[in-house]
Amino acid sequence: MLLFSVFISSYVLKIKTEQKMIPAEDLKGEINKFYALDPVQYTFPNIGIKVGNKNAKIVIYAFTDFLCTWCYELFKMEKYFMSKYRNKVKVVYFNYPLDAECNKTLKDSMYKNSCHASRAMIAAQTLGISTEYILYHFNNYNKIKRGYSLETAVTLLQKVLREKNKSMTPLE
Repeated sequence: MLLFSVFISSYVLKIKTEQKMIPAEDLKGEINKFYALDPVQYTFPNIGIKVGNKNAKIVIYAFTDFLCTWCYELFKMEKYFMSKYRNKVKVVYFNYPLDAECNKTLKDSMYKNSCHASRAMIAAQTLGISTEYILYHFNNYNKIKRGYSLETAVTLLQKVLREKNKSMTPLE
């Protein structure tokens, strides 16, 4: 996850500074610097939204804005890893909305209304439908990313709850 974050952050920074391509030598140098670093052990708080096998040995920590295009691209890679390695991988999402409305570390919003998406993810976790909600949200990302609102968040939560309730069998 750290490696991906480093490259995505570098890429976004290059785009924002209007450089069209990262020169191969620069990229190679950054990769070599990264692999020369000593490993660091991090301990994350146990508050993230967890998807996958809770006992998995491979854990991907994703600091995510749920309306972010690059975060959606990361989700597609995570989905691939989850399908390829089944019960060996777990993804832990931490909300990091790039919206100044709820993220006071930002001066400007990159993704307007992402605070609503973030709150919907927290609500889904509280309701016990975080896996289903994240899958539904990102599988419909291209339909919902423009014009996302509080109403969108509520509608998605309701749809996932209805589907979850349909799939549950009553106890006898």
